[in-house]
Amino acid sequence: PHRFEYANGIKHYIDQVIVRNGLQTTYKYSDNFKISFDDAAFTIFQNPHAAFYCLSKEQVQLWVDSGYKWKNKVVAFGILESAATFSLYENFEFFKPHPDNIGYFEVQHYGNKYMQYHAVTNPE
Repeated sequence: PHRFEYANGIKHYIDQVIVRNGLQTTYKYSDNFKISFDDAAFTIFQNPHAAFYCLSKEQVQLWVDSGYKWKNKVVAFGILESAATFSLYENFEFFKPHPDNIGYFEVQHYGNKYMQYHAVTNPE
């Protein structure tokens, strides 16, 4: 799902923007590989974290057989993302709802720590 937080009554999708060291970057997604079903479009996003994983028995076996293991090092994004998702990311593509229907599958992030950080680094 896409995660969101509220700030000043406005919903912000926090997985769409990265703020590091005062610099803001938008996560990329692919319009070249887009699938649709149930009147919703899905695409591959750059950030695989904050996802919902549904692996079949065969996919779990493929993952185990790949030999990829997190070896207590940051290999993608941050330490939490590396530990939680990177070995999956090396084996599979992750889909999220396309920005055209971003609210199709969403979850409210607990608290508003990202929006608080965003407000500090990007005052209006």
